[in-house]
Amino acid sequence: MSSEVERAVEFRALEAMLSLAVNPQASTQARAIARSHLNDLLKQWTAAAPLPDTAEAIHRAALIDRINDFNRDPAKFIPAKPIEAPPGMPIGDNEDF
Repeated sequence: MSSEVERAVEFRALEAMLSLAVNPQASTQARAIARSHLNDLLKQWTAAAPLPDTAEAIHRAALIDRINDFNRDPAKFIPAKPIEAPPGMPIGDNEDF
């Protein structure tokens, strides 16, 4: 479960960086730094040894594909919609201690 949460957070962080890289309201320096970090991540992930964890390998491949799609045509980038939290009380929000 914790690995799935980590992957979800990593994906949302990547989406935020991709969005910043094309945000016309961001400074040119902020956009340049975001693109530099995206390129660094792409190099790191594509040069890394294959992952033994299948779920992690699939996730990493999806992140690489997302950056490659972005790099092909940044003007066509559409941020992924965040997943809505399910209705109901959050887990751990129980006042009965």
